[in-house]
Amino acid sequence: MKQPIGAGEWNGRKAPNDEVFVSASTVASKVLANPVLENWTVEATAKWVIENMGSLAHMATTDPDAAFQRVKNARFEASAEKGPLRATDRGTKLHEVIEHWLVGENRPTLTAAEDEQLGPYINEISTWFVENKPEPVAIEQAVFNDYAKVGGRFDMALKFRAGPLASERIWLCDTKTKNSSVTSRGFDQKPYGDAVAPQLAAYRWAEWCATFPPRVQTRGARNYLLNATERQHLAPLSDTLGDPNEIGTLVLMVTPDWARMFPVETGRDVLEWVKAIAAAGNGKEKARKYVDEPVWTS
Repeated sequence: MKQPIGAGEWNGRKAPNDEVFVSASTVASKVLANPVLENWTVEATAKWVIENMGSLAHMATTDPDAAFQRVKNARFEASAEKGPLRATDRGTKLHEVIEHWLVGENRPTLTAAEDEQLGPYINEISTWFVENKPEPVAIEQAVFNDYAKVGGRFDMALKFRAGPLASERIWLCDTKTKNSSVTSRGFDQKPYGDAVAPQLAAYRWAEWCATFPPRVQTRGARNYLLNATERQHLAPLSDTLGDPNEIGTLVLMVTPDWARMFPVETGRDVLEWVKAIAAAGNGKEKARKYVDEPVWTS
C-alpha cells in the first residue's frame, strides 16, 4: 500500500479531491467571537486609560494621532506579559515542560529571564504532578472527526494514579495558562466553557487518529486536509483511548498561584453543536455553561 503524502512532502496547497476538516481550534475561536471578548476589550482599554490619563491628556493635545493609536492598542499593553515571553509563547513553553515530565525527561532548558517568568507556573505544575501522578496514554495526537468534519491535535490523554480522579478512566486534557489567578473583577480564573467544550468534544468523539504527519492548511481558515490514500492509514481512535462514552475531558489551568483541573461537559449534544458551527461557519449559538468547579487545586 502506498504511503500517505503527509505534511513532509506536501506543497501546502489543497488538492481538488482533498477532504476538508475544520480545525477544532478554529471552531473554538468562532464561538469566542462573542460579547465575552468584547467586554474584556472594553474593560482592558478603560483600565489602561484611567491609569494613564495624565500622559494621555498631554499626548492628545500635542499629537492626537499618536494618542488615538495608544488607546486603540491599550488592551494589549494592559495584558502584557512581565518577561521575555508573550502569552502564546508562555503557553507553549509550559506545555513543553509538562510533555517532558510526562515521558520522564528533564524539563527544557530556559534562559534566566524565561526561568524567572515561568518559575511560579512550573512550581504549580510540579505540585500537580506530585499530587495527581498523571500517566500518559497519548500526547499531541492528531485526530479526525468524520461526523462533525472537524480535525485537530489534542494536548494529552492521561490516567491519574493519585488525587480525586485516580482510576483507570482516560481523560483528554487541554492546558491553559493565565498570567493572573483572578480576573479584572477579582473572580478566580476559569476556562471559557464556550471555547473548551467544543474543542474537547471534537477530540473525544473523533473516530480516527493519524498515523502520519497531517496536512494543515493555515492560509485563511485553519483546516486539516485528508486524501484517499491518507484515509487508508488512519487508525481507530478507540484502539488508543477506548470507548468515547467512557472518556473524561478536562482543562488544566495554570497560573502563577495555582494549578486547577476543571472537568468539562462534552456529551453528544456538544458534538452536535460543533457540527453545526463547523458546517455553518457561525459561532453565534447561544452561550452555554460547560465547565464544572475544579476537582483539584494547588
